[in-house]
Amino acid sequence: MKVEWSQLLASFQFQPVEQPHEKPTLVLVRGLPGSGKSTWAQNLSGYRHLEADQFFVDAKGHYQFEKDKVLLAHLWCQQQVLASLLVGQKVVVSNTFTETFELHPYFAFASELGIPLRIQETQGTWPSIHRVPMEVVQAMKKRWYSLSQGDYWPLYCPLPTGDSLQTNLSR
Repeated sequence: MKVEWSQLLASFQFQPVEQPHEKPTLVLVRGLPGSGKSTWAQNLSGYRHLEADQFFVDAKGHYQFEKDKVLLAHLWCQQQVLASLLVGQKVVVSNTFTETFELHPYFAFASELGIPLRIQETQGTWPSIHRVPMEVVQAMKKRWYSLSQGDYWPLYCPLPTGDSLQTNLSR
């Protein structure tokens, strides 16, 4: 079933965001559970931090993961990112992004809006704050796609330099 973005986004409630003082920027933080994604993103000053896991946090701040709502959580995250970028905010998204298709909506947002995109990979080995079972982490590790070595990545940006991958997807 093909879903149009306009229909999908119309079904979500947008949260109000502050008006920015600078040009919007999008930073994607990718890594396995426990690699430091959330910590890295939370320490990026001046950015709105979003991640699919925030969908599972209730009004009292308790995290309650529901496997059957993972797709909905990612769609919620994408619409929050788009809403923030459309009003000019700088946004950092921390999700696992183990496979390239998970990056596509964010590449599209940056490309269509003509804003810079940066990808940061985290590789720490701390306990997962969401208590992701080790067998799930291992499955993610098996399907991990290295952006710096694949034939897919050059379609979107030049080869990476330094510790992070950077590109400007402006047309």
